[in-house]
Amino acid sequence: MKTKKSRLGGLLLAMLLGAASLVGITPAQAAPDFTYPGAMSDVNVTFKDKDGGQARVDDEVKVTAKWNVPNGAQAGETFGMTLPKEFSNYGNGEFSVPDKETGETVANCKVTNEPAPTVTCTLTDFVNGKEDVGGELWFLATLDEQSDNNTADFIIDGKTVPVPIPGDGGIGPVGPGHAADDPYKYSARTKHGADVIAWGIQFPNTVAEDGTVTVTDAIVDNTEFERHKANNFDIEVEYRNVAEDGTFVEGEDWAPVDPADFETNIAEGSTNFTVTVKNVPTDKRVQYRILYWTKMDGKAFEGDVFKNTAKVNGKDAEATFTYTAIGGGTGSGKEYTRFSIAKAVEGNGADQVPAGTKYTVKYTAAGEEDTLELEAGEENRVNSKRYKIGTEFKITEVNLPEVDGIEWGDYEITGDGVTKNEDGSFSVTPATNEPAKLTLVNKAEKKVQNGNLSVTKAVTGDGADLVPADTEYNVKYSYELDGEEKTGTLTVKNGETVSLPEDVPAGTKVRLTEEKPADFETEDGKKVIYGEPKFFIGDELCDDILVTVEGDKTKEIKLENPTTVEEPEPEPSEEPEPSDEPTPEPSEEPEPSDEPTPEPSEEPTPEPSEEPTPEPSEEPTPEPSEEPTPEPSEEPTPEP
Repeated sequence: MKTKKSRLGGLLLAMLLGAASLVGITPAQAAPDFTYPGAMSDVNVTFKDKDGGQARVDDEVKVTAKWNVPNGAQAGETFGMTLPKEFSNYGNGEFSVPDKETGETVANCKVTNEPAPTVTCTLTDFVNGKEDVGGELWFLATLDEQSDNNTADFIIDGKTVPVPIPGDGGIGPVGPGHAADDPYKYSARTKHGADVIAWGIQFPNTVAEDGTVTVTDAIVDNTEFERHKANNFDIEVEYRNVAEDGTFVEGEDWAPVDPADFETNIAEGSTNFTVTVKNVPTDKRVQYRILYWTKMDGKAFEGDVFKNTAKVNGKDAEATFTYTAIGGGTGSGKEYTRFSIAKAVEGNGADQVPAGTKYTVKYTAAGEEDTLELEAGEENRVNSKRYKIGTEFKITEVNLPEVDGIEWGDYEITGDGVTKNEDGSFSVTPATNEPAKLTLVNKAEKKVQNGNLSVTKAVTGDGADLVPADTEYNVKYSYELDGEEKTGTLTVKNGETVSLPEDVPAGTKVRLTEEKPADFETEDGKKVIYGEPKFFIGDELCDDILVTVEGDKTKEIKLENPTTVEEPEPEPSEEPEPSDEPTPEPSEEPEPSDEPTPEPSEEPTPEPSEEPTPEPSEEPTPEPSEEPTPEPSEEPTPEP
């Protein structure tokens, strides 16, 4: 619960004066020696809790500023400024500036207690390796001195920077304030430490009975509220005279009550105690207050609530204290990263790759694309552009150089955090500002030269022209490739050329075989006879045809099938065998009659036997003239 400024401000002032030896107030000191004295800018001052009017002593104000340190700043280095002499620090003057994204502390700041206090911020290791480190900060201060000026002078980098004072102008005196008519309790932050709470119990002398006021206090220490106990500071009992109009007498301040006029049983670590004020006057108006401090159990966090209750001559009074920061802000730094890449060439052909051969990688990052050129043996000299930490680099090798006799295998990129993508590229997301060291590895293999062979069929000899043009010949082949035997058949016609169905590595030994084709007979009885197949490499006849394939060549093989022709044997002519019919006897001559004499019957002339020699022309048998004279006997036709 917040009280009127006069009450809370008076409490803070009493703490400052009453415990000066505890907080180390010293005279103005020499100008601070900051690592970065010009880091702060754009300073502004506003009221913390009031809306307007003139600023007054004990008013709380909020100071804001921007800050930025140069690249390369390291943990332990400092920046800051000196506050106006009209300002004093608030609470213990300590606060931190966190990173706005992670909450990690960027700087720890401290406002001193001397007149013209300084605020000094010390960088943490958050800044190491980061760039563009900066942000904003704010802290609370108390107006501690009257001023007729409308500005207050801050000192930044040795220069005076006037900043407007909020309100209607200047800093006026503390207001007279009003005395309370009933007992009440309040709390405040203290300069004794971040874990110490100041409590006040204020009451008028009119509550006294028989000149005595008994105050019993209970520190609430349960699960609903945070735990705290009485601290080891002495309790303070003060009074202040009140005018007839209820305001405090002008020109007077709080003064300590004579120790003989009060007694208490408060002890360090206790959670309840009693204070008895004696000899309370009745002939004038007087306001009393009791000040004491409690210590938190452990570190407090924003929003933690602490409670305290009291009874003043039986009248209840209670208060709570909510822990809030007295300063803060935001800080950030951009962490940039990159990758460096080296080149390595491996494989059995690595020594054949000329020194100075250039290689190219393409990479994409944050939607941008770029290329790098590198050579083998340069280690990690080549670097990418810098991007924020967390940026993914996707890297691909492009445009591999052509090297005679070298065949490139699949490339690989190695290094911490490198992964291979489905498309064959590689990705890395560096986790620190140290460049990710990568290596691009290429495998240079001696190029395996392939070759082939061709088989040209030639049918030769006397029977070549008798062989049908569509006759096909089968040439079998076999060879070993990668430990596996490959076999097949090449089909070729006379005059054609065939090759293996695919090229094979140079040095492969291919065996060719052909069975002697089957002899055949032509329609006119001629017999075509094949000789044994003959393989020629060039002009050389090969008995055992095992061909060694040469690189980038087709080895020409001629396969000759010699032929001969066998004419058919001539068959002897067949002698005609005697006819089974008897030789006709001459017919009896008929008696002369009036009828004409019948003609003799024709007998067929026997055909000569078939001989390869030309056949003689057949001579017709002369027919006898039709005469009635008797027919002579037939004589056989002589054989040719």
